[in-house]
Amino acid sequence: MAVAAVVACVILGVQVGAAYSGAGNTLAVRIERQQPLTLDLRSGSARSPYVFGMNVFPADGTRALDGAYGFMPYDAQTVAGLRDAGVTMLRFPGGTWGEQHTPSYEQINAFLKLAQQTHATPLMQVRLAGSTPAQAAALVRYCNNRQNPLRRPYPQAPFVPVHYWVLGNEPDLRGPGYPVADYVRDFIAFAVAMKVVDPSIQIFGPEISQYNGPGASPRDAHGVPWLAGFLRGIAAYQRAHRWQLLDGVSIHRYPFGMGMDSTNLLFASADEWRYALPLLHDDVRQIMGTDLPIAITEINTSPLGDAIASPLATALWWADTLGTLLEQQVGYVDFFAARSLEQPDMLLSGSGSATPLYRVMQLYTHMAPIVLPLGGTPGPVSIYAATSTARDTLTLMLVNKSSTTAAIAIDPLHAFSTWHSARLTVPPYAIVCAVLYRNGRGRTFLYGPTPQIVAAGQPGIIRIEALR
Repeated sequence: MAVAAVVACVILGVQVGAAYSGAGNTLAVRIERQQPLTLDLRSGSARSPYVFGMNVFPADGTRALDGAYGFMPYDAQTVAGLRDAGVTMLRFPGGTWGEQHTPSYEQINAFLKLAQQTHATPLMQVRLAGSTPAQAAALVRYCNNRQNPLRRPYPQAPFVPVHYWVLGNEPDLRGPGYPVADYVRDFIAFAVAMKVVDPSIQIFGPEISQYNGPGASPRDAHGVPWLAGFLRGIAAYQRAHRWQLLDGVSIHRYPFGMGMDSTNLLFASADEWRYALPLLHDDVRQIMGTDLPIAITEINTSPLGDAIASPLATALWWADTLGTLLEQQVGYVDFFAARSLEQPDMLLSGSGSATPLYRVMQLYTHMAPIVLPLGGTPGPVSIYAATSTARDTLTLMLVNKSSTTAAIAIDPLHAFSTWHSARLTVPPYAIVCAVLYRNGRGRTFLYGPTPQIVAAGQPGIIRIEALR
């Protein structure tokens, strides 16, 4: 009887402890006029450190090997802006420029210094058109071998090894004379030469110009899907040679323009990732025999020269899109671009000042590193959640894409919880990052500029308030 009583007490203690643990880690979030959500702080996964990336271009005043000039200021405003926005990765030399010109060592040194100053990880784009595998191998050797003789003329150049690389840029736009098979051939030749120099580097591809889901990927002149065709070609080589050349699948995405100019459709595009990315992972696993990280190395509302959204709509879209990509566990995200293009919207203005996009990035610096999956929130207010490794902090990103103020209620689900209830509101067309602490109240970071402020070219401010 005594033994049975002890066993019963132990079982009861375990059950109570488990219940208390669950009570201490679950909260209800109610968004006005939307379906309630339950947050479980034990369900999260660590965020990739490379999801806050930016594309940057060669420094202004520098010249490429063919004489083309760089055009992006690397001044104090750029350095401070990239650091304050929490940028963690820089892709260089950025898009079409990198396929039309070959950066000089002067330009490469300036870029690596910028990465060093901003504490960002460099991602180098290798030119394919008009280049050779030997030249690509020489570039890896220059960047990653401190004793390389080519570095001697530049004694002040920083040594910042480049671990991440992409081959080419949007090969699907090179025309009917360059099919998928040609890119597969070039990718293999370049990647082999580069990995002989440094086997530790990571190489991504195929860098296609647009990704709308596996069935809507661009096709070459022979009808071969660029993404699936590339993966099949690389998988065949890797199986035959027992050598992994492809370390991540890289794509670009521009949802606005190209015949679509509705702001509501732009906002809806953020949710498309919830079905497109799982299907992409399925295709990668099926073709490659294993999963690979996804790298979105260019993303913005629209490509150059197409219709553009307003700065405020772009900011709301980016807050929503970035939250979705974090929840979908994307490995790498590089926004296009940091500065020096007139359109679409950049992180920094031409003069180097803040923009609405910059404010969004600043808000995300307050998000905790463990992302909690919510699976989407039907309605005009989107919500993204994250917690700290100790589960003693909860951060919520709330994006209101409607003209109506939304009331938010956050409550613990058990009487014994050490979390406090909190109430806040999200104004129309505004973004709020709420930070809650276990055993404490917390605070909010509100970004809600008026359309008049944005129309006047001003970014507006982030207001910090205590949680009620």
